[in-house]
Amino acid sequence: MSATQAVTAHTSELDAGTLQTARTLVEESFTVEYSGADWEHGLGGMHALVWEEGELVAHGSVVQRRLLHEGRALRTGYVEG
Repeated sequence: MSATQAVTAHTSELDAGTLQTARTLVEESFTVEYSGADWEHGLGGMHALVWEEGELVAHGSVVQRRLLHEGRALRTGYVEG
């Protein structure tokens, strides 16, 4: 792995070890309680992960959501973790 590498992948493409590493990073980054339910909200979408010299240093995910406004369905993305 190069010094810094950015990777994007759907949840289904990430192995259990990578997901656990991302979850640990996110949990350690929050100053308030971060529950298992909070983590679950960030799954099922696209993840952006940044690795520096083999260590995960950043993570975020965008999960598709549908909002209803005045009877109209709108596709949106929700940023998590």
